[in-house]
Amino acid sequence: MRPSPFACLLLVSVLVGCSHTKGPKRCYTAADCHASEVCSQLVSGARTCLDECDSIASPTCVGGNACVSLPAEDAQVDVCLPGGTIVEYAACSVSNACVLGAICVLRSGQASSRCEKLCEVGAASTCMGSQVCAAIDDAVSTTRGTCIVP
Repeated sequence: MRPSPFACLLLVSVLVGCSHTKGPKRCYTAADCHASEVCSQLVSGARTCLDECDSIASPTCVGGNACVSLPAEDAQVDVCLPGGTIVEYAACSVSNACVLGAICVLRSGQASSRCEKLCEVGAASTCMGSQVCAAIDDAVSTTRGTCIVP
């Protein structure tokens, strides 16, 4: 008797170590990650392999992810955040909950934090329509900003 196609797929997945989970790979140390990744702890508490980036050179990563500083093993490192589900201008509490390319920002005069798309102050605008790139109070970079409606 031959096993069903599903049983074969399940067996192959067990033998080669395939994972059925989506999203970044969980890790305990940098050794669990690829060479271009670091093992960093997201606010949710899970340690995850994330691509390294340079937030001073650019506020966003090649894929459009937000480049932010997070704790990793013994230091702060710049990593590309995976996109979350909270849309631009909606209330948030952590940056990794915001959609791809946005971070959670509390601006002066606002009652609560909200997701805003990252941009680079003084560079060609990546903001949409009537939005402008406004600087954020950020110790990382003086050219780091987010898109806001003036």
